[in-house]
Amino acid sequence: LILYGSQTGCAHDVAEDIRQHMRRRALAPRVLAMNDAPIQAVAQESWVVVVCSTTGEGDEPDNMKKFWKAMLRKSIPADAMSGVYFAVFGLGDSSYKKFNFVAKKVHKRMQQLGARPLCALGLADDQHTLGIDGALGPFLAALWPAAIAAGLMADTPPLPDEILLPPLYTITPVLSDGMGQPRDPAQPLADSAQPDSAAQPGSAAQPDGVQPCLLAGGIRCMLAASTRMTADEHFQDVRHVVLRAPDGTDWHPGDVATLLPESAPDVVRDTAAYLGLSLSTAIAITPTDPATPLPPVLAAVRTVEDLLTRAVSPGSPPRRGTFALLAHFAAEPHASRLREMATPAGQEDLYAYCFRPRRTCLEVLQDFMSAAGRVPLSYLPELFAAHRARDYSIASWVPPGQQSTIDLAVAIVDYRTKLAAPRRGVCTAWLAAVPPGSSVCVALRRGTFRMPPSSVPVILVGPGTGIAPFRSMIQFRVARGAPATDTLLFCGHRYRARDYLFGQEWADYASQGKLTVFTAFSRDEGSRAAYVQHLIEAHAGAVWDAVSRGAVIMVAGSAKRMPRAVEDAFAAVFSRHGVDGPALIATMQADGRYQTETWS
Repeated sequence: LILYGSQTGCAHDVAEDIRQHMRRRALAPRVLAMNDAPIQAVAQESWVVVVCSTTGEGDEPDNMKKFWKAMLRKSIPADAMSGVYFAVFGLGDSSYKKFNFVAKKVHKRMQQLGARPLCALGLADDQHTLGIDGALGPFLAALWPAAIAAGLMADTPPLPDEILLPPLYTITPVLSDGMGQPRDPAQPLADSAQPDSAAQPGSAAQPDGVQPCLLAGGIRCMLAASTRMTADEHFQDVRHVVLRAPDGTDWHPGDVATLLPESAPDVVRDTAAYLGLSLSTAIAITPTDPATPLPPVLAAVRTVEDLLTRAVSPGSPPRRGTFALLAHFAAEPHASRLREMATPAGQEDLYAYCFRPRRTCLEVLQDFMSAAGRVPLSYLPELFAAHRARDYSIASWVPPGQQSTIDLAVAIVDYRTKLAAPRRGVCTAWLAAVPPGSSVCVALRRGTFRMPPSSVPVILVGPGTGIAPFRSMIQFRVARGAPATDTLLFCGHRYRARDYLFGQEWADYASQGKLTVFTAFSRDEGSRAAYVQHLIEAHAGAVWDAVSRGAVIMVAGSAKRMPRAVEDAFAAVFSRHGVDGPALIATMQADGRYQTETWS
């Protein structure tokens, strides 16, 4: 059994990769979200591999919260899992203080319940040059001999990479061959080998004209506006996105909106051309193993266009397994090179070719044209990664009874590497292209921040788009009548005239005595403070006054260097006032008075 806890889909992808490795070792594991596995049933398994990520400030992903709570029940016997062997692989980012916190907790708790670890806890780090693969390879290398020694699997070599495993799903074109017989779904389509010029990406729809919402607990919102907030000459396009939610939709200041992107129309069109598929071809998808549930995103697919647009993401970076699978359909010398890059020995070559320049899966396919038109339809869910949901801080608060509008501040990801075409973020590129009036699926969930009562002072530190969650909090506090001396905002941008997000709004609140705002513009000539950490030290008196009155500090933004620099600045201010700065920060963090929400 392979269990996963995943907020954005990355841990699920790793779980599927591990399943493929197990299949090559004559094993047939089930893959389940942790919430879908009753703890009593897990306790009856001979061995379990757990793959989990950490979200927020050391929080469990939503699809494992129920399972984790069950593991903590006092009624569970101390030897509940004494018959279970296990291994845990965590996904995290070492730039966060609580690096892989959830995986460490799960590993410890399973041992407390009597389960026996097969190998050391595996900890993947986003900061590693090889990403997840930097830790996954060593983890699996330790897992197999341990499982063999424990008698959990046969001591036989895995199937060679040259042998193609059956697909996990059977995708059947809903067509006849002209003689009333269905086509073989394991083979490429012959009649529809040419792309359908009449079917344009974006045209496929369910019979009622509305695509199903594929996010758990999702709601349908109308995209009311997507307006550029930064100046045209500024290097980055930051959008003020406004989503009109159904009446009665409610959220807390600091909450998060989750969006599931779609593939860009040109990516869908070019992928179909490479595969030799018609976008309008109707298809049916069933699990090859009847005991395996069909994921909701695949269950909603009706056409090839649905599959390439909403289920899989050809415009995302490929996984290592993509190279191993594509090798089966490529001719030499392409097949050998693809197979080499899929091995541990080829990791450096894979990094230099694919991950450093940020090649997409489609671009990899186009570099290996000998496989064009030869990849069977049934293998597409394994060839491409699934679309991953993205989280955005909600930048608005609406009083009950008013029209529910969810505002987002979205930095459009668009940059260059050595490749000719610019690199674009899958979700932000999709969001920027969605026309106003369109329906999008949104799921709302609690964010990391826990805002105190309006009578408690707050110090908000939000450089760049880190300002987004604080706009919702400020709007809430203004509505509650909190004075300016109790709401201190430290925001940092490059230029006052180009990327000062919501700047006029802050000025209006300040002039009305509802907000105290401190600004740093790192590229403006004559700016006395370059970054937010300099602002904090420059206004030590105001900071200390608020802290001495019980203020809660909240920090949001990039996870690279900013959080540490800001923490050091606060520590310096505290030390200047005669206290042990680092110790006070540690106490505030433990008490929930120093909160952070950062991202890579």
